[in-house]
Amino acid sequence: MLFVNPRSGKGGPSVEELVARARELGARTHVLRKGEALETLARAADTDVLAMAGGDGSLGVVAAVAIERALPFLCVPWGTRNHFAGDAGLDTDDPLGALEALRAGEERRIDVGRVGDRVFLNNVSLGVYARLVHRREKRRRRGELLARMRGKFGMLPS
Repeated sequence: MLFVNPRSGKGGPSVEELVARARELGARTHVLRKGEALETLARAADTDVLAMAGGDGSLGVVAAVAIERALPFLCVPWGTRNHFAGDAGLDTDDPLGALEALRAGEERRIDVGRVGDRVFLNNVSLGVYARLVHRREKRRRRGELLARMRGKFGMLPS
């Protein structure tokens, strides 16, 4: 079962291309809609493999459920920076290539950490640094929105 966070990503293949390739490889897919609880969906999925195409945050949520359910987890690098995917040795510019693990993947065990009940895969940020990262992401999303508006309407908002 592949979950896709359509709000993640930095370009590359479209959500439709990603979903089509996953289905060709025999995976069921679910593109997240606003307001859906990813953790709940992953827990309820009738599957023998949990896969996530998203950034480090959504990957962590699904990985935690995979650990809880003792299922293999497939990371598809679909985020902006893809820290975990890069640390795991995946080509962060090739999410379609990562899907090939559905057909002929090599299972590897990795260490994870916990802070309270939350699982983290490669790092955890606390305090001022975490706040700075959230601000940076908010500015990045705002910049992308403005760029889309310029492209769609041929103007700059004031």
